[in-house]
Amino acid sequence: MRSTASRILRAGRLAAVATIAAGALVLSGCAATDPAPSNTDGSQGPIDLTVAYGNSAANYLNMYVAWKQGFFEENGLNVDQPFNAQQSGAVDVLLSGDADVIIEGGPQVLTAVGAGADLKILGSTVNKYTFVVLSPTNISSLDDLVGKKLAISAPGGSVSRSAAVLLENKGLSDKVELQSIADLATRLAALQQGQVDGIVISPPVKQLTDTGDFHVIYDMTEDPDMEFVLTSIATTGKFLDANPEALRRFILSLYQAEQWIRDPANRDAALADLAELTGTEDAGALEEGLDYQLKAGEKDLQFSQKAMDASVKQVENSEEITLDLDGVIDLDILTEVLKSVGVDQVIRD
Repeated sequence: MRSTASRILRAGRLAAVATIAAGALVLSGCAATDPAPSNTDGSQGPIDLTVAYGNSAANYLNMYVAWKQGFFEENGLNVDQPFNAQQSGAVDVLLSGDADVIIEGGPQVLTAVGAGADLKILGSTVNKYTFVVLSPTNISSLDDLVGKKLAISAPGGSVSRSAAVLLENKGLSDKVELQSIADLATRLAALQQGQVDGIVISPPVKQLTDTGDFHVIYDMTEDPDMEFVLTSIATTGKFLDANPEALRRFILSLYQAEQWIRDPANRDAALADLAELTGTEDAGALEEGLDYQLKAGEKDLQFSQKAMDASVKQVENSEEITLDLDGVIDLDILTEVLKSVGVDQVIRD
């Protein structure tokens, strides 16, 4: 199943930018039923596992590669094609029993925990906001946005959350007007037509910057104060208790897929997998999207307590709740997997 052969990619334009950049995550509610455990007979053969994920953005690439390039199979898992739960929400899919494990935004999982769901967070794969602030070339810094309009996504999404945190950190919360435009294509059009002075967007943005009319004035992945659990690994407490071996194989597969993606010899195949995941065929957009994901993703799947603390704070503020995470974050399997591959530091600085 693995191949390093190049995928012939046709050029696309604005739609390609919107497709890969669609990183906003939808907050989901919760259902009531846990999935039934697989392989309860104690057999050592392949284990059935159903996987769902939040949307078709590049930050889910290691999960897709683990399936497409056969890492799940090599580690003794029977995984059908992972289910894109963007419409219904991966947390709802998990709690309804239609998935055993999910990769989904930290806030979505934490919000469900706050509502009483029995969920366990087993790790995280991206611990940074993967967004940039894009503006016309006459604006050179965030300070230049004072008194101007910055377009964000719908309230509650990761784009709008990141903008609020960034402006707060820079002391600009009351000085820059945030304009909510839910649809990414409409947001891009507003920037191009001069209706707003900047937008928060997930790369690729090269097609826009290559016009010479726009440039990146801030990259959140390069800001150590912008850590955030963009994608977490989650399951139910019931499934974890019954199926720790299945989850161990799952996390090991994610780790191996991440290392495979980062091997330059596999770049063409990784780009082809990214094209399938995102539904994008523009070669330049895919190259930029992959490079940005390599910069933002956790190379060794290490957990960031700083990112989790920031995510908890944001959910508590937005939902006006106090989260009790006692027993919710369970890093035992992640610790076992990372130790087995020679990674001693499970929680990174």
